Amino acid sequence: FDDVDFDGVDFDDVDFDDMDMDFLLDDVAICEEPNCDICLDFTERVIDECCPFVLPDNNLDFNNTNITTCANTLAAFEFSCLFSYCVEEEELPWVVNENLCNNTTPPTTSPAPTSSPTTPAPTSYPSTSPTGVPTMTTAPTTSQAPTTDCTCCDCTHTSGCNPDPHYYSWNNEYYDFQGGCDQIAIDNDILQLQIRTRPRNYYSTVTAVALLMKADGEVFHVSATEPASWDITTSAMVVPISNGYDIVFHGAANSYIRVTNYYGNMAVQVNGKGYIFSDSEGMFGSWNYGGVRFRNGTAFDTSGGWSSTRLRSIELAQDWKVPLEESLFSVPSDVCDGSSDCGPNEAFPCGATRKLRELQAPNCNKTCDDIDVEIAKSACEEDLKLLGGDNTFTCQPAYVEPLIEEADSCDFEKLDDSMCMAKDATCALMDGYCKEDCVETDTHVCLPGLCKGEVLQKKRFLTPGGKSKFPHCHKARECRIVRTCKKGRRCKRVRKCRTVCKPEKKKRADCMCYAPKRCSA
Repeated sequence: FDDVDFDGVDFDDVDFDDMDMDFLLDDVAICEEPNCDICLDFTERVIDECCPFVLPDNNLDFNNTNITTCANTLAAFEFSCLFSYCVEEEELPWVVNENLCNNTTPPTTSPAPTSSPTTPAPTSYPSTSPTGVPTMTTAPTTSQAPTTDCTCCDCTHTSGCNPDPHYYSWNNEYYDFQGGCDQIAIDNDILQLQIRTRPRNYYSTVTAVALLMKADGEVFHVSATEPASWDITTSAMVVPISNGYDIVFHGAANSYIRVTNYYGNMAVQVNGKGYIFSDSEGMFGSWNYGGVRFRNGTAFDTSGGWSSTRLRSIELAQDWKVPLEESLFSVPSDVCDGSSDCGPNEAFPCGATRKLRELQAPNCNKTCDDIDVEIAKSACEEDLKLLGGDNTFTCQPAYVEPLIEEADSCDFEKLDDSMCMAKDATCALMDGYCKEDCVETDTHVCLPGLCKGEVLQKKRFLTPGGKSKFPHCHKARECRIVRTCKKGRRCKRVRKCRTVCKPEKKKRADCMCYAPKRCSA
């Protein structure tokens, strides 16, 4: 960097000149435009310098005081080659061959290149000072390292919310919440991510974001009107980017939270691996099971997408409301309201949250058709409806570079959910949704035949002794004919049987389409 003021953070190139950074050769500078031609040699340098520090469990030994050069080279490689898409993560030598290092014993002196090829374990980063300038200290010894005690550890999934905000979960389900509330977006054993939404009349937006790293109590905080502050260095590093920040986690390659600010409207996008986000629950969805769930594990019905979930997602937001005593925001609030209206007679005033239209991004020359990712494109189209055709949000960073990966349904565990689900799109087209124990009101009716409320328990094998693990399981014998052959003998057909739990269907009472009377007619 030259001497510039970047969003209030001063980057002085003298700081870099004074550092002893051997890897910053003339043609390998992490602060310049990346040259993809040098990435092959850079890859070999990572292997040579980090191989001596790979432990038998395939993690790097951050307790070794001589690991500094390896850690910095590895971070430089991430920025210059991996993040710039010069190389693909799945093609890296240490991903293709997990035993590339052969568990070389860490040296007791300064690291030197070895003759045998090596590989670092899942990527680590050097620590970061509170100003966001990379430091030359060794990587932290207490960072969260990958363990086997996680679900889909090496899977990459995405989640987040765009400014309006439109929410999407780890398995690509999506819904809307257009109210004002301090919510827990992600919660697991490692971290908690909190977001604050506030109404701006006919839509709402994210106005503040806070992250807590639970092991060490370190916190990151940023709002739409105040500069970011953080003391996170142990488990992650904070990297300033254009219009926002990346919070990059140690110990899990390409795993980070991106927060961007677009004229006072914030977006939060998460690119994560199971090493960090296993067991996550909250407004951004369930990492283990997919979809979005209430605290008690009950699934939230996202059928119908953005508009169909808007009026009923308040129940989900209230369930994931941040308790006052756990709030990371400077002024905690326990008000959680589903209305997008603000003003004197509303739950939230307009003065502190609403931006004048003329201060928002002018002359956006993009359209929703310019967005390739389907979820982001449909969210953009929803913006146009909410804003009366105004395409202001179309140029926001979360649409220009959406962090949304297509999820594989096989990565998520399947639960026997006792849910009331729509049979097709008919209920959603009438602005309705399927509801258990449906009761008619002055404004809504309960329509039968459009929803299904059966609970199908999956087939389970019995435990030794013939006892079922599930109380509602019916024992049954299941047989099939198999053909067996032995060398030198004639083949024969044999009948083989086993005891299984047959699926049991239970009818869900009063599961109907809850739709407005104006539409059901």
